[in-house]
Amino acid sequence: MKFRKLSNTNEALSAIGLGCMGLNFAYGHQVDQKQSSLLLERAIDLGINFWDTADMYANGANESLISGVLVPNRDKIFIATKFGFRHKNGAAAPAVIQIPISMVRQTMSNRPLKTPLKG
Repeated sequence: MKFRKLSNTNEALSAIGLGCMGLNFAYGHQVDQKQSSLLLERAIDLGINFWDTADMYANGANESLISGVLVPNRDKIFIATKFGFRHKNGAAAPAVIQIPISMVRQTMSNRPLKTPLKG
């Protein structure tokens, strides 16, 4: 696996990332939890340490799904995420809505941070 240095840190992220949305959201048939776990563990074996998820994928269930593999491997994985997307009026596609600081705090409130949110 090729790796890229993260900015001015000593951290190395895999050049290939893993988008986790399709595990249980969008793209038709959803993969069961056991298959998802096997896929995530295989990604680690291959050196893919840069995973993408979001709180709106399956209304947070995507984050819960990957946590089973992420937690025991937390020192090996980097997570890319985004937040502030919400389904509007029951639409299948997300709508971008203004993101007030209160939503940022709510989204981040259960996430351990090395540096606390300020603002």
